[in-house]
Amino acid sequence: MAELDYSGIGRYKSTAMQHEVSEDGTKIMFFYSVLSNKGETLRFTVQVFDNEFNLIWRNNVMPKFDAGIFKYKQFRVDNNADVYLLGTHFTDRKNYYESAKFGTRSLFSKSTYFTDVPNFTFQLYKYSGKGTKEEYRDIKLESKFIRSMNFSVRDETVQINGIYSNPQTISARGSFSFCYDVSSGRKTALSSMEFAAGLLEQGLGDRQLKQFRRSIDNQEEYDPFDYAVGDVKTLSDGSKYYTAEQYILGTKKVANGGYVTYTTVYVHGDVFVIRLKSDGTTGTIEKISKRQYNQSTARYNSFIDLERNGSLYFIYNTITGRETVLGNDEAGEMVISKVNNGIETEVCRPLESFRIPLMLPTTHVEFPDGSIIYGILSPKFTKFGFERIDVK
Repeated sequence: MAELDYSGIGRYKSTAMQHEVSEDGTKIMFFYSVLSNKGETLRFTVQVFDNEFNLIWRNNVMPKFDAGIFKYKQFRVDNNADVYLLGTHFTDRKNYYESAKFGTRSLFSKSTYFTDVPNFTFQLYKYSGKGTKEEYRDIKLESKFIRSMNFSVRDETVQINGIYSNPQTISARGSFSFCYDVSSGRKTALSSMEFAAGLLEQGLGDRQLKQFRRSIDNQEEYDPFDYAVGDVKTLSDGSKYYTAEQYILGTKKVANGGYVTYTTVYVHGDVFVIRLKSDGTTGTIEKISKRQYNQSTARYNSFIDLERNGSLYFIYNTITGRETVLGNDEAGEMVISKVNNGIETEVCRPLESFRIPLMLPTTHVEFPDGSIIYGILSPKFTKFGFERIDVK
């Protein structure tokens, strides 16, 4: 359905396609690109169709900047077939490819975490008039640095929410949200709230705190995580909430005889639950403490969130990497956390061998009776199936 002209392109590593559907379900957008060996976009196109797959418009999307590098992050399409693009503009490559590194087991090895550096700005583009009109803005907050953010488009209103740090720093300090007009750059319903003292460190042991701090050159920076910011969701009482989940993508060096291998490591950490009042101002910020450590795959990481009887529920696996002389012995349990003026946590499946099937959070389906069904899978693909639970 999505087409791209490959003429003039020599070697490339892969292609990528992303699609988005408008709020009313009448428009669908495809973003199709060719990526280099370094993951940079060589060529790309945006195409918008109606709900009968009739082409409305097609155009290339080219961000505007004089120097640095641009990274595509997120697309949206509205009911009028206008397309929005969110990206990060890096002033240099110092922060573009960096990730965490986890050392091999030895007496002197140390896992190393690289925090981002504040050398980037979020840019939001709007393409209207069937792709003939382009507008863009640098998204900034006064006296704050936007650490991580998300946006959505509803009723032609752009809702922006995320996590901020202090200027020229990267460690998270609080949350923010506002409505935004791309044409004028005007913000409305602007609200922010600083994290309570000790909230970031809550749930971390002394060993983890030391591990983070010793890895960071600037000792004033204590937060090695990036944040995956979720969409703003509306609850039955009219209030809203969104989540910000800590994560690190890194590599682990493993030496075995004369061979050295590098394994991708996925670490998902705590989830901040930011509640918004009906007027859009921030009400409360609560934190669910969890750890999800996985090598080679992130299929067991992250969480399911849903509302039942006025309360928020989060369902997730806890997965820890335990280093032993014989290798990695990973284990996990499934947990439900209820968030309602406090957090109550219940273990659904106790800590056992990692050989048992674990929940796959991205596979869940909700039923009207309050139950949900999700897939379960063991790492060796020897056990798989589905499981249904009631959340009341």
